[in-house]
Amino acid sequence: MYILWLFLLTSPPLVSASCSLSPPTLMRKFPGRVTGRTCDDVSWSNITRAQCVMHCLSRQECTLVSIECEAGPCRFSVCQGVEDIDDANSTSPLSEAYLIGSDIKKNWTVPPVLMVLLPSTVVVGQVFRFLLNLPTTYMSLKVAIGAQAPFLLTFNVSSSRIIRNTFLNNSWGDKEEEIPYYDFPANSEVEVIYIVRSQDYKVYVNSVFFFTFQHREPDLTLINRFETYGRGDFGIMKSLFVSTW
Repeated sequence: MYILWLFLLTSPPLVSASCSLSPPTLMRKFPGRVTGRTCDDVSWSNITRAQCVMHCLSRQECTLVSIECEAGPCRFSVCQGVEDIDDANSTSPLSEAYLIGSDIKKNWTVPPVLMVLLPSTVVVGQVFRFLLNLPTTYMSLKVAIGAQAPFLLTFNVSSSRIIRNTFLNNSWGDKEEEIPYYDFPANSEVEVIYIVRSQDYKVYVNSVFFFTFQHREPDLTLINRFETYGRGDFGIMKSLFVSTW
C-alpha cells in the first residue's frame, strides 16, 4: 500500500505541481525545498491538489508531488528521484513535496534486533526515513549486505555521540563522528532521513542536515536489508518509511 509523505524526497520520479485544496490524507509536509533528479516539466490547467496526487499515482514513474500555487493552472516537474533538500546552489528547487512510499516496519521495541528485508535493490534518488525513540545506552541503524555493513550509524546516547562506520571484508573502516551538535537524550523521538546519492548518503536528523557518508561499497544493488539494534530502556523503531522505486 502506497503512502504519500509531504516531505521532501523521492525515488523514481517526482512531481512538482501548483494546486488548490488541502492535501489528501496520508501526506506529510516536510520543511524545505527539494532538488529533483532528471526532471521534465508537464503543464496542466485548473487542477486541484487532490487531482495532482491522483495524476501522480497514475504515472508509473511518479513518486513525489510538490505544491507551487494556490489555485488555477498547475505545473508538474516529473523527476527521477531526489538529489537534495534546501540546497542553496540549486537553480530550480521544488517547494512542498509529497513523497510516495510505504512504512515497511512500525513500532518495534529495540532490543531485540530488528531485521527488515528490502523488497528491491537500493537506487540513487531513493529516500529512507527512520522514526526512532532512543534508548538509554545506544541504538544503531545498519545498511546490510549479508554479514557486511557498508553503512552503520549509531546514536551513542550514553556518550552523546553519533558514530558512523563500515564493516566490510571482516574489517572495520575509519570511524566518523563529526556532527553540528548533539541534543538527543534517552527516551526522545528522533527522525533520521537518508537520501541515496551517487557518491554518498546525505543524512538529516530532525530536518537538519547533519553529514554525508561516502559509499565504501559502490554497488548499491547488493544492499538487501536494514537492521536496527541497541541497548537500554525505551528503544523503539516507530517506523521505517521507504520511498517507492
